[in-house]
Amino acid sequence: MKTICILLLALISFKNTNTTQDLKTAKAIFDGYEDGTYYFTDSEDDEKYYSFEKIDESILKTYDLTSKKYDGKVFNITYKIESEKDEFDEYYDVWVIVKVALL
Repeated sequence: MKTICILLLALISFKNTNTTQDLKTAKAIFDGYEDGTYYFTDSEDDEKYYSFEKIDESILKTYDLTSKKYDGKVFNITYKIESEKDEFDEYYDVWVIVKVALL
């Protein structure tokens, strides 16, 4: 029984480490949307850039980041980095916006 519990715990831990990382935040300037990617520049370090491939759909109801309306605006961004598998079974990072607040 103890062996089964340890095995189950190991499998759960392994799955969580491959799929999602912790939430992160950044204060950044919105540079625009192009070809399915949302681009931002860090507001304190203009040499640091963010590219997000996914966004929570509820955000787009409040802030339509696909339009030019918010270009140049500063946001607090909460995001996560997910690991996904490609067609060659290789893992790659996908940056996902989960929350934004216009400053």
